[in-house]
Amino acid sequence: MAHTVPDFDDLYLSECLSDVTIAINEEELRLGEKRRRGQLLPGHGLVLMGFSSYCKAKLTTWASKDDAVSTPGTRSKEHRPSKHIVELTVPPGQSDIAVCLVKGMYKRQPDCSDLSQEQLLQLLLLADKFGVPKVQVAATEVLKALAPDQLEWQTAIAILDIPDSCAEQEGFKDLRDRAMARLLQRLGDLDRVWVDEQLQQQLLALPHAVLLQLLQHDDTRAASEATIVYTIQEWFMSKQEDPCIFNYAVQLLQQVRMRHLSQLYINTFMMRHDMVRACYSPEELGIASMCTNADMLASLQQGACPELTKYPAWTAAKRPASTQQQVLEWELPMSKFKKLVCSHLDNRAPVHSSSQPVVLQGRKVKLQVTIGKYSIAAG
Repeated sequence: MAHTVPDFDDLYLSECLSDVTIAINEEELRLGEKRRRGQLLPGHGLVLMGFSSYCKAKLTTWASKDDAVSTPGTRSKEHRPSKHIVELTVPPGQSDIAVCLVKGMYKRQPDCSDLSQEQLLQLLLLADKFGVPKVQVAATEVLKALAPDQLEWQTAIAILDIPDSCAEQEGFKDLRDRAMARLLQRLGDLDRVWVDEQLQQQLLALPHAVLLQLLQHDDTRAASEATIVYTIQEWFMSKQEDPCIFNYAVQLLQQVRMRHLSQLYINTFMMRHDMVRACYSPEELGIASMCTNADMLASLQQGACPELTKYPAWTAAKRPASTQQQVLEWELPMSKFKKLVCSHLDNRAPVHSSSQPVVLQGRKVKLQVTIGKYSIAAG
């Protein structure tokens, strides 16, 4: 026989049988600022205990204390305490969402269909914070009904950055898969990202947890594994004020598939980079360099090299190739070229002109024309 969830909609906002007051308060916006009191709602202990683990813990604790200070047969109506207050502290501007949360506790089937994607995420997080799985499931179902391209960008990023406790709830994996599809659709080809200014800004704005998932995903494209290192480097440089940045860099660099880099790249660029040296010892980078040679890698695998166990991504399969055409183009107007020649003839000294640098396979590259005494060179 199927379990039927009772409907207490008639009691919502009713003083009838109310034995608890629900106080919704917003968190402080900054240090020293008083919290703004939101709304006071009549509550019903049995309903709150039945649908919120947070409320159940509060009310159970108070009930135990009340029993401890009273003697059976001696407690009179006059000595009973006034209504207990259950306080729900929410982020600034989310009082109305907290009211939706409380309303959802009373409904047999919470209705979230009129909320925006931003509000649905706020409701999802509040339901996780206060332990209201019924509302979590309802908000998740509304978001799951959206196709990946219907998910707003910030919604998709927030879903991927959601706390693990919330991510473990029923149906959330499907929602996270949709958000990941949106992320891959937008930023899943890293070489394409580095030729598009808007995409670059979106990638650099990613939270650490989301960038980590992007680099871990087997469908993330790159023309070279050096593009992965370059991506981590640029993200790292954009987050220098974050006190946890080196811890984040360690996790991100562990996603580099070392076997697909060149020995020269590891032994020159990576050995000299402060970010890399803070994450790997010289000995570990030496082992990483050996992974680029198939025979040496096989020997390391046969010898049960501990570094390969510690860093499983080092030997992972090659990533899908980028769809970005790896071509460096530069148009030098004839008028500018003529000025260069005239400048050289007037001053009898070499003159130069360079293109804007672009990222190709994880390296910044530019073209340069040098007009000297005897030749014109490009490099």
